[in-house]
Amino acid sequence: KTGMEKVEATRRISSKITKMQDTIMAKVQDLKEAERANLVRRVISLAVPPLMVQQIGVDNILQAVPQNYIFAMVGAWVASRFVYKHGIDASEVAFFFFLRSLLDGKLGSAV
Repeated sequence: KTGMEKVEATRRISSKITKMQDTIMAKVQDLKEAERANLVRRVISLAVPPLMVQQIGVDNILQAVPQNYIFAMVGAWVASRFVYKHGIDASEVAFFFFLRSLLDGKLGSAV
């Protein structure tokens, strides 16, 4: 928005991402196992550096990293990509289509 101080804009963006991350982390646990696995695997493959995914593999990362850290990574990655792409005032409908595109493999690491 025009006329907003950078500090205020940063605070609002950070607050929106944090709130979304918390909600996503809570809701990921409520998903059906297949849906959760699909989301987690997709996000990990995009959020973790490509060389690490190549060398270690998504399965080994999921085995080595505690589940709550994995959910935090998923929440932070999804929330930040969504907010930076659609803004802090984006609708739930925009989030639905964003997540759908992510799960369908239509969103890449450049998101």
